[in-house]
Amino acid sequence: MKKLVILLVSLLLAGCGLIDSSNSGNVANSNDVNFYYNPDNRCVETRIIEKEYENTDPQKMLELVDYVFIGTINESKSEIYDDGKIKENLKVTVKKKIKGDLSDEIVISRDGGRVSVPAYIQYPGETILDKDSLAGLSNLNLSNQLNGQIYVEVVPKAYFMADNTKEYVFFVRDNNGSEIYNDAYGMLEVIDQDKAKNVYSNEECIISELSK
Repeated sequence: MKKLVILLVSLLLAGCGLIDSSNSGNVANSNDVNFYYNPDNRCVETRIIEKEYENTDPQKMLELVDYVFIGTINESKSEIYDDGKIKENLKVTVKKKIKGDLSDEIVISRDGGRVSVPAYIQYPGETILDKDSLAGLSNLNLSNQLNGQIYVEVVPKAYFMADNTKEYVFFVRDNNGSEIYNDAYGMLEVIDQDKAKNVYSNEECIISELSK
């Protein structure tokens, strides 16, 4: 019986395998778009939310948002909201201000993230992911350590795993709380002194042109 439980757990922890993209994991590239894929075997389910993105040109987004700045992520904490979606609250140190008057540190939210299976099961109300199936997994006589390590992800279509060691150009809207605009289109990775790249679409922009 013990061997059967171990085999079942191994199968369930085979990874999140859906088409997804990450700069810290595997990236499936198609037509210059990186689809997020998480190879971590502790991830038991990933759900990608389809979204349509408008006004994705950096110059156009500059007009539509309240703040544009270069910064680094100090801390991130995920939370479940709405109907079981997940978002990350990021504490960001502002390195250079391009648009808007803001302090040297700001907390902004980003659509998409991960939470432990027990935390997702405890979320009240209806959810995108099947809590009954997740509860069955959580009850498979797993050790407390393993039970706390397995997690689920709910991410938007234009998503990538952020790297705390890198700088990003953030396009932020103040909409009853500061939030990144247009997911990966509004969080560009700085790749040299004056150039930033959209990790999802591979499009590049000149940072100095944003302030013109």
